[in-house]
Amino acid sequence: MQAVEEKQEVILSLPQTIMDRVSSQMHNDQTYADVLDRLLEYGDAAEKGDSGFLFLREIPLDGEVRKLRFPIPLVLNIAENGFVQLANTEYAILVSCETMHEALETAGYQFADNLLEYTDDSPMTADAREFGQKLLACVV
Repeated sequence: MQAVEEKQEVILSLPQTIMDRVSSQMHNDQTYADVLDRLLEYGDAAEKGDSGFLFLREIPLDGEVRKLRFPIPLVLNIAENGFVQLANTEYAILVSCETMHEALETAGYQFADNLLEYTDDSPMTADAREFGQKLLACVV
């Protein structure tokens, strides 16, 4: 018998400007989740100086792509120089790249690097080890 994986809900507190942007993208009977999925697939195209969000859903680990148990929200900012910046302070992710695709890919590598660094057998503080376990719990 195969175990059924329980679907987890993530509740995010978002600024009103982002909620307005998501609401403006809704069509017919779509939910917020439908719009967020569509924005992730096509990228929330933004202007210089604009901001928004993306979600990290998978990471490269041990030569394969591993899914995350729940999407990790990444704050998106398009810098004045046109670079795409993604950040999540809870999971220690901060990247700045020329394209959205490259930024999202780099965020996945950064998550994976942190996971490997904070779950190895080297001596580390209790907080560092706890952070590693938090990262490990995110990976399916």
